[in-house]
Amino acid sequence: MSVLIFQVACRGWIEKPIVPDAGTAVPHRGILRVTKTDGAVITLRDSFITNDSIVGFLADEPLRRATVARNDVTKIELRGDTTPHAVRVAGKAYVGVVLGLIVAVMVTGIMLGVASKRSH
Repeated sequence: MSVLIFQVACRGWIEKPIVPDAGTAVPHRGILRVTKTDGAVITLRDSFITNDSIVGFLADEPLRRATVARNDVTKIELRGDTTPHAVRVAGKAYVGVVLGLIVAVMVTGIMLGVASKRSH
């Protein structure tokens, strides 16, 4: 449970560079936060970045589609994991060791139980 809380707590907004038009639409399944030149912030889900605009559904109104011209955008941010890579690796190693120890203790207990039944 604490690992789940830790993972949720370490999610934040990661700025994505605004790249020149590549001629293809790039889909984003997650949530995008778009900051416009006038300071307005729009949060989109299931969006596409096309050659001239960013199109998606408003995060707080799921049935309402929104479009923002790329010329009007100053910043694009993705919702993602902001935990440093080394911390994620260490956390996974720790969980793996703990699970391995739990399995070892359970197997040892089962084997001792089987051995004690055979000695009687």
